Amino acid sequence: MLQMLSFILKEVFKSQERIRTKTLIDKLEDYTNQQIARELKETSPVDNTESPRSEATHEYESVRVVLLGWQQSDIKDLSRELYYLEYTFEHLYRYETYRYDMHNDNPNVNLVNFLGTNGFLPKSGYTVPKPEEKQLVIVVYGGHSDHNNEFAPYRHGNSALLRWKPVQMRLMQQHYDLLVIVDTCHAGQPIRSSASSKNMVLAACAAEESAFETGEFGYSFSKILNDELRAHAEQGLPVSIRALVHDRLLPMWQHGQDCALQHSIRPNAHTCLETILQSTPSCSAIPADDLSIDIVLAPLPKF
Repeated sequence: MLQMLSFILKEVFKSQERIRTKTLIDKLEDYTNQQIARELKETSPVDNTESPRSEATHEYESVRVVLLGWQQSDIKDLSRELYYLEYTFEHLYRYETYRYDMHNDNPNVNLVNFLGTNGFLPKSGYTVPKPEEKQLVIVVYGGHSDHNNEFAPYRHGNSALLRWKPVQMRLMQQHYDLLVIVDTCHAGQPIRSSASSKNMVLAACAAEESAFETGEFGYSFSKILNDELRAHAEQGLPVSIRALVHDRLLPMWQHGQDCALQHSIRPNAHTCLETILQSTPSCSAIPADDLSIDIVLAPLPKF
């Protein structure tokens, strides 16, 4: 009898210990979740979708973004920086994003097929049917290029070439507005063609310049552009492409020209801490650069 009572008491104590242990674990889990939630809240962008200033800037009911890279390339950070831009457009601006890393074999046919399959180009005929809502398409390209607007995954060698000019000319014939962002050497090379809607190009450098990837002495155009887009979204501010270039990006380039100190992504006592662009950014409207033409980006409202 005493042995049975002793056994029962031991089991009761064990049960109470398990309850206390579970309660402690639950408290720890609640604390951890609260910590994570608090950290996410502190690091996440401020939601300003209800701001009157932001609401007034919604020119488009729909914005779709195509980010083009290569499956293989000699640009070390290309894939990562395109991912960061994709994340910014999708989660901060609530745009619909499409990522396409081109195969190094026959990129021309494959890209046109991809654009046709996803409704950016017609599968047959000359134009996509006119959408019911006002729509903007953003095309972002990162990689190499030459003076003829032929894109490539490698700086040297007999790599596949994407003939970009015919693709862009077809995109310009569609009924949506188009913004092409080109982070490549000779990005400012002009393309002249008729257009059926508003078209702009945001270029990392002038036609005769080289673009720079992230390295010892500075960041790439894509990295700096992403930082600017994030900062505007977090503050609830619209992004005028012309204002972005003239008020933010060009001063970064000019500072790099004027500053006597060395610049580095690993600053020390002998370096300047200001962010610089190592090539001349530009923007222009197509087919002719009418200064009254501008494209403004703003986060879409939540539904």
